[in-house]
Formats: sequence, structure tokens, C-alpha cells
Amino acid sequence: MVKSTGKGIIYMQKNSIGCLRGFTLIELSIVLLIISLIAGGIVAGRSLVHTSRITSIIDNINKYKTAVRAFEIEYNGLPGDITNATLYWGSTTRNGNGDGAVATQYNGALFFDHLSRAGLVEGSYSYDYALSNGVEIGKTHPKTAIDGATFTVTYNQRDKLFTNREVWNDPKENMFILYQMNGALRASSLTPTDAYKIDVKIDDEKPGVGAMIVLSGTHDCALSHTAAAMKTTEYDVANKNIACAPIIPFDN
Repeated sequence: MVKSTGKGIIYMQKNSIGCLRGFTLIELSIVLLIISLIAGGIVAGRSLVHTSRITSIIDNINKYKTAVRAFEIEYNGLPGDITNATLYWGSTTRNGNGDGAVATQYNGALFFDHLSRAGLVEGSYSYDYALSNGVEIGKTHPKTAIDGATFTVTYNQRDKLFTNREVWNDPKENMFILYQMNGALRASSLTPTDAYKIDVKIDDEKPGVGAMIVLSGTHDCALSHTAAAMKTTEYDVANKNIACAPIIPFDN
């Protein structure tokens, strides 16, 4: 109940034995402050979790690129492509065909199989050609900090966002793609803002050039997709949809 006095308003509440006590405005203010601090902490906590996920993706990129270089030095070929894998690890794995294109080994399923057997990545992965898309996160490909997303491997796909390939010195190369897996389908995995944050850390901040470019999904990842603008266009950070799948070559 509310009681009006000459000195202001006091909010009254009965206690367990029927007596009345008052909540002053100061007490109510303290309660509201505590609630606002808790709410602010939740929002800040979510932001920190999201930032840590982006940082984890950057760490993944650097680790996998380092692992590929170490594998090449040790085995004189690319993981997923060497022709003598069974010599090292027996019949539980398969050999590649040595053509230098990792993605020809059924969506790169052998790529993480060979890397894990060599002890160059965390976890244990094995190929499974029975899978409709060659990918089962946690079995053939690693989990990432983004739910449902993994790094797949492809070859010569750097023309998917823009049509002019001349921007790259050597478009025929093996690359990682961070895909969101949706059944047998591959989809974009990041918002333009998140893709931009990764690009800033590892490359040149541009979605169409450099050591990281993006595949565009249903929604636009870049402000322009024309060949004329490919070298200068920016990420469409105003777009909050999942719209980008970053691709990063092994060697850059």
C-alpha cells in the first residue's frame, strides 16, 4: 500500500505478522540499480562470448595454415593428396591422387584425416565416403566456435563472389572455406561485420581482394558485386544477416 505524508511517499508492505513496513525511494532505487547492473552484465557477457568465437575462428585459420606447411615439409605433399598415406597409417586411411587439388579427395574429407593422423591438429578425424556431402562435423571435419560451421577445403573457387579472376595472382589453389552446414547443403556462416573483423586481423579489410575473400550467400556480403568494384568495395556491415563464407588460401 502507499501512504502519503508531508515528507513524501512511503511504500508500505505487510510483514509476516501483519505489521506494516515501508520501502523508501532510496531502497527502490538500489533495487533498480542492481537489476540494471545484472542486465548490463548479461549483455556484456554475450558480447564477450561472441568476440571469443571470432577470435577462435582466427586462431583456427592460423593453426590450419601452419599445420599444412608442417605436413608439406614432413610428407612432401598436401594432406588429403599424398599418394602414400597408407604407407604411414595403414589401410584405415586412403591415399590421395597427388594432383595437387585437395578438394578432389571427396570434399577434402581426407584432408583432416591425414592432418589428424600426422598429429598436426587437435582431435581425430576420418574420411567417410558414404556421407552424401562428405562432411560430418566432429567426425570428418572439426567443430568450430560457431555452431554448425566447419572448415571445408576446396580448389580454385576464388571467383565465386566476383566474376573477374585477374585480381588474384594464382586463382588455381587450395583454400579453406568456413561453411555453415545445413544437411547436405553448404551455406554462409558469418555476418558481414564478423567477416570484416576477421579480415581486419588477417588481411586487408576488403571482401574481394587479398588473402581472404568471401563467398556471398542469399544476402549480400559486400556493397557491390560488380567486377569493376571488386578491388575497392567494402563489407556491407549494415546487413545483419548471415551472408558471408570466408575463403582463405593455404599459402597466403
